[in-house]
Amino acid sequence: MPEEFLCETIQPLSGTFDTTAMAAGEPGLPLGFKRGGKEVRMIRLLRKWKSDTPDRTHGGSERYRDKFWYEVETDAGECWRLYFDRQVKARKLTRSWVLHTMVKTDA
Repeated sequence: MPEEFLCETIQPLSGTFDTTAMAAGEPGLPLGFKRGGKEVRMIRLLRKWKSDTPDRTHGGSERYRDKFWYEVETDAGECWRLYFDRQVKARKLTRSWVLHTMVKTDA
């Protein structure tokens, strides 16, 4: 099935974060998000990975971890690929959840 590229910011449902991941220094994947005024629940984590970029602040060969990626199955019958974006913009750390791509899994 083809993926639909979305790249839209989504809002996590409060109080649903994975505190175990947060204790390990990673973002806690919420159990649900609000998208278009509707609540969508995560029912299964399929996989996760991390990406990084060169540290442009100090030069050299250091890398900066900027995105934590997740592929999840939702209660709406969709497969979401989303990421937690952690970047420094204008000397301020920004954090957001972004729905990158989506695949409908039911017919």
